[in-house]
Amino acid sequence: MKVAFSFGSALALFAGMASMANAHTYLSKLTLDGVQESEGKCIRPYPPNRNFPVKDPSSTDLTCGTGGVSNTASETCPVEAGSTITVEWHHDNDSPSDDIIDGSHLGPCLVYMAPLESNGSGDVWFKIFEDGYDASSGTWCVDKIRSSGGKLDVTLPSDIKAGDYLLRTEIIALHESDTDYSVNPARGAQYYPNCAQLS
Repeated sequence: MKVAFSFGSALALFAGMASMANAHTYLSKLTLDGVQESEGKCIRPYPPNRNFPVKDPSSTDLTCGTGGVSNTASETCPVEAGSTITVEWHHDNDSPSDDIIDGSHLGPCLVYMAPLESNGSGDVWFKIFEDGYDASSGTWCVDKIRSSGGKLDVTLPSDIKAGDYLLRTEIIALHESDTDYSVNPARGAQYYPNCAQLS
């Protein structure tokens, strides 16, 4: 049997793959009490494909991103309870031309905390922030972070017990969520979780 090969189809396929990779994002920076921290110090370090999503919702990578459970940051950074921190996502880097995340990857932004000693395992998380769809403006949280250069302000609980915590940020891109991952692993929601260590 002969298989027809179309050079144009191949180019379209590679262009589609490139645009998918260009659409991704990761937690790039964290500003605590006015001090900006980056990957490695407070934010748990990433593998080379740091901006790739987690597709399988049953994977342990959903906790803190790929490699986030096994890696630790070099420091657990101090921050005041009740203070406003700034989380900052980027696609490649924090240059003015960085596209943060593709405009087609609409969805909510969420932030959770858990005791650091748990390493995110089990029923230990509590949500401190959620921003989804605003019907009055027709915008998602992804629209907001794209327009703010990737930045999002989050207020920590003022009554949180003193101690060491994991801070987990997440963006959920819904553009392929019409089909569940378990039905078609090529589709499904795309999760972009990352963790930082706070004291």
